[in-house]
Amino acid sequence: PFLVMQYCSFGNIHHYLRTHLNASKIDLVHDVIAGMGYLHNKGIVHVDLKGVNILMDDKHNAVVADFGLSQAIDGICSNSAFSTRISESRRTLHWMAPECLDGEVPTKVSDVYSLGITIWEV
Repeated sequence: PFLVMQYCSFGNIHHYLRTHLNASKIDLVHDVIAGMGYLHNKGIVHVDLKGVNILMDDKHNAVVADFGLSQAIDGICSNSAFSTRISESRRTLHWMAPECLDGEVPTKVSDVYSLGITIWEV
C-alpha cells in the first residue's frame, strides 16, 4: 500500500517560516489542528507529528505529512515491546508523549502532546 499526496513546494513549516516572515502562524496552526482532527475522526493516530512532518502547499496551507508510523486506532498493537522498539528506533524522542517513552501504546492523546510541542516550536 502507498499514499499519494500533493506536491508541497514550500517544504516543511520551519523552512517556510524562515522564508515567509509575515506568515500568519495562527492560520498555520489552525491548518495543523484541523488536519489532526480529521485524522483522529477517521480513527487514525499519526504517532510521529513534528515540524518537519508538516509541509506547506502552493496555497500556503500547512499539510500534515509522513504517515509512515500512523496506525488505525483499532489496529494499534498492544504489545509494549513492539511499541517501545518502534518508539526508540523510528520516532523522535523530543516530540514523544511521556507515556510513550514509558512504552505505552500511542493514542490520540499522545498526538495532542506532540501537537503541543510542535505548536510551541512554531
